[in-house]
Amino acid sequence: MLRRWWIRWRYLAVLLAALLALAGFLRFQAGWTWDSTVTAVILVFFAYQFVVVVIDERIARSTWPHASAFQTEDLPPPHVAVLRIWTFYFRFSVPWIVRVVSQRGFPYSRQTLESSGSWLIDSIKIEEFAFKARIHQWMVAADSSQRRHYDWSDHPQRWLSSKSDRDGLISDGVWSLEFLDPLHPSGSCRLVLTAQWRREADARRPCLHLILWLDWWRIPDDGKSEEGHEVIFEIPLDPAVLDKAAPTVESEESNAWSTKRGEGADWEWRWHLSLR
Repeated sequence: MLRRWWIRWRYLAVLLAALLALAGFLRFQAGWTWDSTVTAVILVFFAYQFVVVVIDERIARSTWPHASAFQTEDLPPPHVAVLRIWTFYFRFSVPWIVRVVSQRGFPYSRQTLESSGSWLIDSIKIEEFAFKARIHQWMVAADSSQRRHYDWSDHPQRWLSSKSDRDGLISDGVWSLEFLDPLHPSGSCRLVLTAQWRREADARRPCLHLILWLDWWRIPDDGKSEEGHEVIFEIPLDPAVLDKAAPTVESEESNAWSTKRGEGADWEWRWHLSLR
């Protein structure tokens, strides 16, 4: 925590010193007026922020493989300055999926999952920058081919949500597992992982939440469309909140947390989260 604050304040101090030096040069050496000097400093500040974002994107794109590249092993994080790096794993049992989908009136089986061409989560790494999160996903094919795929996306803090409404969860989705063919006459049912920025009432800064939820809609015989969603779990990426969530969330070691539902033959799912 102290190291993160030291890095942030050192960066701000250097930036402020550079802007003051520029203002002094323009006003006293170049002979500019105060109005022109202030305008120039403001323009330089915003231009600098824009250039930093562009350079950051170019570094990440050149360091990490293309989004469509297939990977067979984990890759190191990009060489860019980050505050926190989270690693997330999620596993589930097929009988649980079959039961959940069937309870909503949709036909489903293990064979459907293995022949759907879908991708399952192998691991997810989340880099927290000052005003955005970069999410890297390693996925494995749901069939027996063991093909692997890599993708990444950015989630800036443009909008902050305070509730799990369906439209917001859909727009912030990062991964989904479709259980039915898109043209299936009975409707649609899928498992979705959403990354959503939220600001809690007593929090000093926004916090990224990982939300796993079930999304479905159907067309009954009367022709009126029905839709619904159910949140399965929600994980705030905040060590203080996670530590206070015991015994619901188990703290295995320093900066590592996990939760599971069910034991033995009744096991349904488990997630594991770590921070470095």
